[in-house]
Formats: sequence, C-alpha cells, structure tokens
Amino acid sequence: MNYRNLSSTPTRGTTVSRGNSLPPSGLDGRDSRQRTSYRSERPSTPPNRNLRLKSPSIPKERTRDELIDSIVHTRTREHRVMPGFRSSTDYDERKSMRVDCDKVFNGIIIGNGETILNIDYLLGIGVTHVLNTAEQHVVVNPGKYSCHGIQYYGFHVDDLPQSNISRYFHRTTDFIHKAVSGGGVIVVNCFMGWSRSATCVAAYLMMKHNMTSTRALETIRQSRPIRPNAGFLQQLADLENTLAKRISWY
Repeated sequence: MNYRNLSSTPTRGTTVSRGNSLPPSGLDGRDSRQRTSYRSERPSTPPNRNLRLKSPSIPKERTRDELIDSIVHTRTREHRVMPGFRSSTDYDERKSMRVDCDKVFNGIIIGNGETILNIDYLLGIGVTHVLNTAEQHVVVNPGKYSCHGIQYYGFHVDDLPQSNISRYFHRTTDFIHKAVSGGGVIVVNCFMGWSRSATCVAAYLMMKHNMTSTRALETIRQSRPIRPNAGFLQQLADLENTLAKRISWY
C-alpha cells in the first residue's frame, strides 16, 4: 500500500490536523464562547454602594401621632365603678370623697394622689403595693405603708413633654410585675392619675404582655380617661420600636 498517497491531498469534508495549527481568530487566542461568557458575568451597571438595603423583618416604626389618634378615638366607659364600691360614681362624687381610681388591668389600679393618702381605703380594697410617680406633688411617708404591709416605691418626674420618664420603665415594670405575679393589687398614681401613672402602666403592658403601645393605651383608656402628654407618648413609641427591633434579631 502506498502510504504517501493517503497523506497527500485531503478529501472534501475532512479537516487537516496540523501539529502547529493557529488558534481560532479572536483576541489573544481566546475562544469566542469563553469571551462571551466572561462578558456576561459583568454587571451591566455598577452597584450603588451608598444604597442601604432595608431588612423586611424590621417592622414599620411607631409614631407619636398614631398614639395620639389612638387615645382620641378610644372612649372611656361613662359608668364606672371604683374598686370597693357597688355603684358607679361620676367626677364630682369622686372629688367629694377624695378618692379617684379605676381598675385598668388585672391587679392594677390607676389613681390620683389623694387615693394613696387614704390608707384605710387602700387596705379595704386589698392593696399590697403603691407606685408613686410624683413624689414632689404627692408627698407621703413611706414608713406608713410598710407598717400596714404595703410595699412602696416612689420617684418624681414632672408632667412635661421634655421630662424623661422612660428611664424608670424597667424599674416600674419590675415593681408592677412583682405585685401582680404574686397575686397582689397595686395602685399606680400621679397627681391626677392621667399622665405619668398611665405611661408607666402602658410600658408594663408592652414589656410584660407584648402589647403594642396603641393597644396598651387603648386598654387603659377604656377604664380611665388617661391623657399622657406628647413627650411621654413619644417615649412609649420609642419603647415599642426598640422592643420590635430586639425581637426581629431572634
């Protein structure tokens, strides 16, 4: 057989294999498919490094105006019976008796300053704890309460929007929780029983009963015509936002 004839001219449809063949046409000898794939991996537009991505797990923040609307649109029951009484009393009757308080939650009573001064009344309704949020406006002798087996905790903040009542939230919540969890009854008071006392009770409901600030205020206002000032409402909104962000990390 003539092997030289087989390796001479190639037939149609066959390719010639050369030992030093040239690479396919392209830049630097790179395959066009590889070049296309390389280009497709590049982003069409450069990312904006200043763009902040918001996690969907973080809820919308509560605002003070939402709390104001919640209070305005929640009506207090007109005919309310004070603890220890059988019939409802209006504002004038309470003023003449020098006692003004309402049960707002299980084991929790909100009252004015005159209420905690009437120790006989407190003993008559089974009060075991007193939380005074306005010591400079409602001056008491803490020793009198201990003589009758009533635990007392007090501090003072002015009922002003710029006052920082939130710094007491943990201490007041622990004191209220200790009273209620032990089966006791606590009276939380300020001068009128509308603002400072209601704010502390709302913080307790938020921190121990997982209520939102709006629900906590609505729960209290159904039983007592509370009206915390705008600054205290903002601090309750801030508390809810902090608690919500803390939960979202778990």
